[in-house]
Amino acid sequence: MGVIKVVLPDDLRELLGEEAIIVEKQVLIHVLRSRLRDVLDKISEARQKIVFFERKYGMSFEEFEKNIKSGKFLEPEHHEDYVEWFFWNSVLKKMMKAKEILLKVLKIENSG
Repeated sequence: MGVIKVVLPDDLRELLGEEAIIVEKQVLIHVLRSRLRDVLDKISEARQKIVFFERKYGMSFEEFEKNIKSGKFLEPEHHEDYVEWFFWNSVLKKMMKAKEILLKVLKIENSG
């Protein structure tokens, strides 16, 4: 099986009095796969929200943002939709980055 040394963040180092902990490789892989499933679920949710707004306004976020900034959409609903749409775009970008990292780590761990 094998073990992996996990270096702890500073606050946990102080709390536990340890710089690192030893974790079974399979346990860590299980945790990473579980996190990947969570990330994939969040990506799916973000995409659904984004598609909702794209269909509602018949345009991409970038186009909508230009219209907001140029004063074409002035209603409170437009501002609320902009904030939510911006949020879901941010979530999607963050989760796509997390997915990329997790897949990379899992590939390394499974081949090693």
